[in-house]
Amino acid sequence: MNGCTCPSDPVTFTVSTSDTQVPGNAFKGCNSLTSVVMHDGITSIANYAFFDLENLVSAPLPASLTQIHSYAFGNTGITSLVIPSGLTSLPEGCFQDSDLVSVTFHDSFTSINEKVFLRCRDLQQIRLPLSLTHIGYSAFEHCTSLPTLFVPFLAYNGGTCTSVCKDGAFHESAGGYTLIPPSPIVPPFSPPPPPPSNGAIFELTGMNPKVVFGNPDSPACELILDRDPDRLRSTCTFYAPSVSGRRLEEEDESETLAAIRSLKAELAEVKAELAQLKAKSAATKH
Repeated sequence: MNGCTCPSDPVTFTVSTSDTQVPGNAFKGCNSLTSVVMHDGITSIANYAFFDLENLVSAPLPASLTQIHSYAFGNTGITSLVIPSGLTSLPEGCFQDSDLVSVTFHDSFTSINEKVFLRCRDLQQIRLPLSLTHIGYSAFEHCTSLPTLFVPFLAYNGGTCTSVCKDGAFHESAGGYTLIPPSPIVPPFSPPPPPPSNGAIFELTGMNPKVVFGNPDSPACELILDRDPDRLRSTCTFYAPSVSGRRLEEEDESETLAAIRSLKAELAEVKAELAQLKAKSAATKH
């Protein structure tokens, strides 16, 4: 594939199935070209392959693509871009001055280099993936329709545009950027196996309110509030998640104790109400 014959009318061009790459300047001067079909087998698009084709509005990237070179789609009429899973980086000026409105990244994408979306003045719909580690200078400069971008922590150095997120990456873009702080580390948790049948049955009447897990006729276990003496009685086995091989920290255990104290307080209130009822009943008899 060494270029194309440029027709006078708008056309769709289909890349030959024998080709695995689109060479540099392959479509130079094909100003009437409106769409290009690239088969699943193309792995590389070279420098300036589609550069300056202002009428080119459609050129979906094939799933097999792993590499795009500089300025490949610069100054084209393409409006929508979906990055295939094998492509993890966009090179310098790849889509600068294009008519892009929306860009979709996959969850393993890592690098947006300098000037990739420079002067993409219609760009509005874009979400940066959490896997992103690099944003080059002027990457989103003069993107005047762009809303605020939420930039993953890993694309920053200490939360500022320094060594990883280059200066001027968002210069004169409409919305600027907001840093997404790192997510808190959540310890792994394996819940206990579910009850064998009907879940939890709450029986909060009578002298001993209780919660029954499983079939009430043959419960898996029970939580019982003994009114006299005040205590929480249980036949259930409780599982606590471990953190690096250790049991839960004291603050987590304190939450459990606080919940038990709350239950006891509620029980005390019930007992007080019973005492008042007994007192009224005794006064009535007299």
